[in-house]
Amino acid sequence: MMLLDYMIEFNFDAKREEKFESEMRRILGPGVEKAFKGRRALFADGKITEVFLVDKAIEKTVGSMKSNPYSAGLFAAKVVGKEVRPSLQMLHNIDLQNVVVVGPKAEQRFLYGKHLTSRDVIWSSSLLGGETVVVCNGSDEPLGYGHALTNSDIMKRLGNEEVVKNLDDLGWYLRHGG
Repeated sequence: MMLLDYMIEFNFDAKREEKFESEMRRILGPGVEKAFKGRRALFADGKITEVFLVDKAIEKTVGSMKSNPYSAGLFAAKVVGKEVRPSLQMLHNIDLQNVVVVGPKAEQRFLYGKHLTSRDVIWSSSLLGGETVVVCNGSDEPLGYGHALTNSDIMKRLGNEEVVKNLDDLGWYLRHGG
């Protein structure tokens, strides 16, 4: 299917889907399997690729449409070049594995796009430096995700050094008018 106005082609591709799920598992951990259960990846290829997870029951309906949908199902990720950028909506649809919990002041700063310091972290799961982590507030609500800059066992001993680099957060949409 192709929509000429926007040059976006929607398609299901089992080979790409397997590779995509594997990459999402690498980025967000094995908890992403929950989001993929009973769903297929629908690739919207244009200047960038957006990936949606749609119920398997409507796969044939989407495939037989005369025009392309604007979106379908759960927006899972944006693919720019070879870089997969998980959507923030995915964080609400997976079993969270690598988690950092922050207090109210740190929550506000994180939502303004700031990185987290060791003093911001109230609790974290067992982490290794370089892993992608989901940042949650004290009510366990996902705020966004970042990159752990150090292992969790030494996070608290670092004083005021940055320990999580902000990669994406809910406040981005407000800051950038999206």
